[in-house]
Amino acid sequence: MQKEYSDITHPHDKLFKQVFSDVSNATDFIQGIFPKQLLGKLDLKSLALETGTYVNKHLKEAFSDLVYSVNYRGKEQIQISLLFEHKSYPEKYPHIQLLEYQLNVFKTQIKQKQELTPIIPIIVYHGKRKWEQKAFTEDFKYMDEELEKYLPKFEYMLCDFSKLETEAIIGELFTKEKIKIVVALMKLIFNRKILEELLEPILRIGENKYAGADGKAFLETIISYLYFAGDIEPEVIIETVAKISEEGGKTAMTAAAKLMERGVQQGIQQGIQQGVQQGMQQGRQETLRETYAKLIKSGMTAEAAKKLLEL
Repeated sequence: MQKEYSDITHPHDKLFKQVFSDVSNATDFIQGIFPKQLLGKLDLKSLALETGTYVNKHLKEAFSDLVYSVNYRGKEQIQISLLFEHKSYPEKYPHIQLLEYQLNVFKTQIKQKQELTPIIPIIVYHGKRKWEQKAFTEDFKYMDEELEKYLPKFEYMLCDFSKLETEAIIGELFTKEKIKIVVALMKLIFNRKILEELLEPILRIGENKYAGADGKAFLETIISYLYFAGDIEPEVIIETVAKISEEGGKTAMTAAAKLMERGVQQGIQQGIQQGVQQGMQQGRQETLRETYAKLIKSGMTAEAAKKLLEL
């Protein structure tokens, strides 16, 4: 099934921004990953999302950013930049890109006649390959103490989802359900087997909230992410959600149908698949029958299954 549509080219990036642009979610995330010594100096009640972005066209190939301001030691304001690495491999020279990013911030502040503020750059990574964090000096073939003093000196905080234990993610590391679910899914998104095994317990974290408007919207976002970024079939997602919540199962069915329909429309517009509507209708009926059988097998009554599948 073709999934690479123009409006969701970077599903990881879209999910990250949608969830982490909420101040309460960002606060929970920061509390979970920041060193205690630094965390103790931040007034997280003052955390505020800034409207500007400092990632230019070149940096967008590597990072997408969310910038927050926060009071440091109760009075001084600093910036926290959540830089999301949304490719499946690490950057070779992250310090160079971070230096470019910081210069963009400082130049903007100077242009607007503002005081320069310190920046805490945080790279949030969830790719397949291991990210080796090293000092800037290690990027140079020739380096000693005499040469080192002429280089810019700074560090960055790395949050590699692959190094976080899944049990800790859904357990004590974070408190908000959305952060638990999103971080866990992004950690496992490239491992289909484990993701399918843990999908139900992960989604159960938010089972009491899928019925409300906000819960439905979040569930649709998650389904869209799994559909485009993962390798899980729509019926597996629907079946899993239906086990957790009947209302959520209806939302899952509707969202999956919309996503599949979007694929059909895209195919029609591009003219790459003749007779796709007829084929899709036939495929949809087959999918409904298969899903119905799986729901019955999972223990759902025939009446409840039929009600769930009514779109």
